[in-house]
Amino acid sequence: MLPERNAKFARYTEPVQMRAEAWRTGFGILVFMALVILIFYLIAIIGAALLNNSEAGNLAALFDEISLQSSKRSVLVNLGIIGLLLPILWLMLWIVHRRGISTLIGPIEGISLRVFTMVFAFILVLWVALELPSFVGGYFSQQLDLSVWIIWLIPATGLILLQVTAEELIFRGYLLQQFSVIFRSKWVWWLGPSLLFGLLHYNPIIYGANAWLVVLSAFIFGLILADITIRTGNLTIAIAIHFANNFYNILLFGKAGVLSNLSLFLSPNDLQNIDATRVHFLTSIGMTLVAYLIYLLVIRQRR
Repeated sequence: MLPERNAKFARYTEPVQMRAEAWRTGFGILVFMALVILIFYLIAIIGAALLNNSEAGNLAALFDEISLQSSKRSVLVNLGIIGLLLPILWLMLWIVHRRGISTLIGPIEGISLRVFTMVFAFILVLWVALELPSFVGGYFSQQLDLSVWIIWLIPATGLILLQVTAEELIFRGYLLQQFSVIFRSKWVWWLGPSLLFGLLHYNPIIYGANAWLVVLSAFIFGLILADITIRTGNLTIAIAIHFANNFYNILLFGKAGVLSNLSLFLSPNDLQNIDATRVHFLTSIGMTLVAYLIYLLVIRQRR
């Protein structure tokens, strides 16, 4: 039931073997963090330089808009900011490990656009089907006119794909690969990246008393995606599931208060409603486990 090392995973981690020292991985993480800080600092300086002192208030308002995710464009900006991690990751890999970013995805023969499309469609349909009782019961209301939503759909879809790809390459790619070579225990290389993924979702300002429940939800999600990556030896399915999940939550059925301005339908309860939000995230965990159980049943039938 739990993930185990296998031939596909061994093939997936082959690019790490030449430069797998623990110090190199630690150095790589430090270089990555330093590059993130440097690049975003430069972006802030350039942003400030574009506005003179008389317009400093406008700059502050723009930063507030982005941090509070209070507009449609702020959703795109937030997704794009995470997407910027991709070139930073590429640069770190070249500097520290002398390998390309494609080695984080997996062997080319294991990557399938058909599988990606099928998994994305299946998860999206499953999520909508599980949410249908709430939708029929009037829990969600239409937020955007369909014509307006379609205009924003194309750039948002591309940025969501960029965002989830960046996150998967970092957590189920780089960290999972490096940790699996350095540490023998799966409780380190399987749980470690997923725990970090969960902790980075901790935000008491947005989620209030439910902040740790959000961490738990992201942690379980990360564990499942890591398990699937270990079993398949590439990131195809992990990226597809993550893409479908974020597409659903950002563009279809949003929850007021977090990246919700581009959602076609919106829940009336914002994230400050502790009880309603707790039910939402517990339901989300349940939906994720249902999808994972279906996956395990499918691969068991194929053996």
